[in-house]
Amino acid sequence: MNGMSSRYFDYDDPMPYETKGEARLLADLPDQDWVKLARYSETRRYAPGSSIVEAGARDQSLYFLLNGVVGAVLPHESVHFKEIDAPSVLGEVSFIDGGPRSVRLVALSECELLRLSIDSFQVMAAYEPELGRAVLTSIAQILAMRLRAATKLLESQRGG
Repeated sequence: MNGMSSRYFDYDDPMPYETKGEARLLADLPDQDWVKLARYSETRRYAPGSSIVEAGARDQSLYFLLNGVVGAVLPHESVHFKEIDAPSVLGEVSFIDGGPRSVRLVALSECELLRLSIDSFQVMAAYEPELGRAVLTSIAQILAMRLRAATKLLESQRGG
């Protein structure tokens, strides 16, 4: 299953910035649950330079970056402001609130992702409630981590 196991998301020491899976999505998920999650998801592959999602798009899906590096590009910009290394999760805000995508995601290298639509998630959560809870809990932790990072960035820019 392309290394999708709890070992896939284990790291020795996360960096202060989001690289190499600092967003420890489902770090303790057993292998059999990764198999279940993959069953409800679709695998997508992208060549370097390919758009994964467009800013403003309405796509209430969660993306699991399995391999590669993705760049986040602000609307009306052409250069990425952030690189996200595999493994990580992408699209968690729109997945939760159903709002438009805030940034364009572009493959900076060959990338492989799992795409879990909100409809597939709801079916999975009905049949696998513990797995659904684990996904939501993990997303909440990642959102909190990213919000804290954004707050630190704002503080540093304001000299606080």
